[in-house]
Parts: sequence; C-alpha cells; structure tokens
Amino acid sequence: MLQTSEAMVLPSPPSRTRRAAAMVILAATVGAFFSITPTISTTMGVFLKSIAEDFGWSRTAVAGALSACAVGTAIACPFAGILADRFGPRSIALAGSAALAATILAIAAVPANLAAYYALFFLAGVVGAMPNTLAFTRILASWFDRTRGLWTGFSGGVGYGGGSLVFAMIAGQALLHLGWRGGFVVIAALMALVALPVMALWLREAPAGGTGVGTTTDAALAGDSLSEAMRRPVFWWMFSIFPLGAGCMTSLFTTIVPLLTDRGVSIDNAVYVVQAFAFSTILAEPFAGWLADRSQRPLILVPLFIAAALGTTLLVLVQSGPVLLLSGVLMGLGAGMEFTLLLYMVTRYFGLREFGRIAGVFLAGTLGFGAVVPLILNGTYDLTGSYDPAIYAVIAVLVYSGFAILAFGPYRYAHAH
Repeated sequence: MLQTSEAMVLPSPPSRTRRAAAMVILAATVGAFFSITPTISTTMGVFLKSIAEDFGWSRTAVAGALSACAVGTAIACPFAGILADRFGPRSIALAGSAALAATILAIAAVPANLAAYYALFFLAGVVGAMPNTLAFTRILASWFDRTRGLWTGFSGGVGYGGGSLVFAMIAGQALLHLGWRGGFVVIAALMALVALPVMALWLREAPAGGTGVGTTTDAALAGDSLSEAMRRPVFWWMFSIFPLGAGCMTSLFTTIVPLLTDRGVSIDNAVYVVQAFAFSTILAEPFAGWLADRSQRPLILVPLFIAAALGTTLLVLVQSGPVLLLSGVLMGLGAGMEFTLLLYMVTRYFGLREFGRIAGVFLAGTLGFGAVVPLILNGTYDLTGSYDPAIYAVIAVLVYSGFAILAFGPYRYAHAH
C-alpha cells in the first residue's frame, strides 16, 4: 500500500454567513453546468453525424474537433492553475466563461474548412480550461473543510451531470428544429445570459482569514508545492490512474449517441441513455463526496470504476431499452471523477498552497489522454465498421483503475473532526 506521512488534521474556526456560502455553492454549480464538458463535449455527441453529413467528412475527422478541444484544454490547464493561484480562481473563471461563449458562437458560423474547424475547437479548449473544476473546487475548498467532499460532489454532479443532461436535450431539439449551428447559437446565448451574471454576483473565495462555513483557518492553505508533490509516490500513482479511467469515461460519453444509432436505436432513445448517464452522475457524485468526507482513504472510487466498467459492457452487448438505460446509469456512477473526486483527493493529499498548479497538471494529463480516445474510438469505427474493439479496451482500463485505488494510503491533510 502506498504510504503517506502522518495525517495533518486541521482545526476548524467559527463559520461565516451560511447564506454567502450557499450562494457560492450555487454559483460554482452554475459554472460547472455551463462549462466546456456539457456545452461542447456532450452536444458534439449529438451533432457529430449531422456535421459529418453537412461537410461530407468522415466521423473521425469530425470527432477530431473533440481531440483538438481536449488538447487545447490539456495545454491550458497548467497555466490556468498558475493564474488561479496568482490572481484568484474567480477572475479566471469569469474571463474564461465570457471567452468560451464567444468561441461557441464562432463555432456556429464555422465554414467547411477543416483547419478553421479544428482551430476554433482548440481555442474553445484553451479558454474552457479557465471556468472549470479547478477554479470551482479551489473556491469551494476555501469555504468548506468537513463537508468539502459533499459540496464539491454536489457542484460537480449537479453541474456537470445536470448540464450534460440539459444540453443533451437542447442539442437534440436544436438538431430537429434549428440544426447543429442553431444549437451552438442557443448555447452561447444561454451562457451569456445565465452563467455569467450568476457567477459575477456570487462566485467568490471565503473572506480573508479562510473562515467559511465549516472550513479551516489559514493553516488550510498549507501544503506541497508542485515540485514537492511530484516527489511523492502517491502523485504518480494517481497520475497513472485518472488520466486513463476518467479520460476514457469522458470520451465514451460523446460516443454513446453515434454508437447506438448505428445499431438501429433511434436518436431519441440514444439521448435517453445519455440522459440516464448524466442523471446518475447528478445523484452519485454528491453521495460519493459525502462518503469521502467520512473516510481517510479514497476507497469509494473502487465501486464507481467497477460500475462504470459493467455499464460499458452492457452498452456493447445489449440492445434492450431498459438494459441500455441501466448501462447509462452504471456508467454515470463512474463519470465525473476527474471533475470532483480527483481534485478532492488533490486537496487531501497535497493541500491548498499550490492547488491550482498541482490540479492543473492532473487535469492536463486526463484531458491529454481524453484527446486520444475519441480518435481511437472513431478511427476503430472507420476501419472496422464498429466501435466495439476500442470499447473493450476502455472496459479493461476501467477495471484496472478501480482495483489500483486499493493501493492508496491515508490522506495527509485530513478534514477537521
């Protein structure tokens, strides 16, 4: 088992206003709801076939936009972390949300030019690295200690899961009535009219002194530097697991609709599976975070990875409507780990002193691997006429990731009792 040094239990001071903390939770959840995963990764799973038909491109070429987006985010995440540590996560989240809305609007008008198409999705990935889980987790961690897992899980589950659920429906309806271009216009407008005002009003770190609701004193900002963290075995063990498992789940989510519709499932029923996936995430992540608050090790991740592997297996093997919905639910139990529990683990193993830098490296690795998986999935389809061989490899990765969690030792920066 990987061992860490003796856990440093941090004291808990008096709480600040609960209303302010509640509004921070709301703003972080809205920010996650309108982040790059629901607005681009989810909707591209619905728009992929239509874009391919409109432009006369292969699915691999169209799906390459997701890889370009993931590469942009992977490159930008470490820099977003540095900026968050220096200027504060609120500032970069607001600037990034405005830039992402403008970029999505530009995608709606992109010509049938592969270079321009990839360039815009790459730019979306770069600016989308700023209003993401790194910033929101850092803000929530400044407010909460004993219930940090619960509220990061809530923000991630309701935000990313709920956003994926809603934007899948928006994309499906837009495809029928407005086309994929109209869908992107609607998404950009909603970001500008809803997400930005809410975040501007209520997204902020805990006041000076670090005393939010049930959080810690300035001692909570203790922790490792990036170089110190990278000298610890637990850093590299985490890095070997999450870029693989979480990267696969993110990429698989965007493949559900084309995979099922190729097998004769209607687009409505395929979207229902995506919605079951997202709805399961909404419920599972807060509960997993709540359990994480009551544990000194991340063992809750073991059943989540195994459930995702089982759900992915059902997705490949069955065509029955109810069983397909079950597969979506099981996959949803393992989704979102790179957005919530991974970064929760970063706060517990490495502290908050250079959280942005450390988390940025983990997210870069996860998204970098996630950039490769869509190409593998769609390249496998173009070569063999089926996604199945690549998906079996994803299942193996999920099983490995689940059992590897058993090697983790106790947290170094445990929550206050």
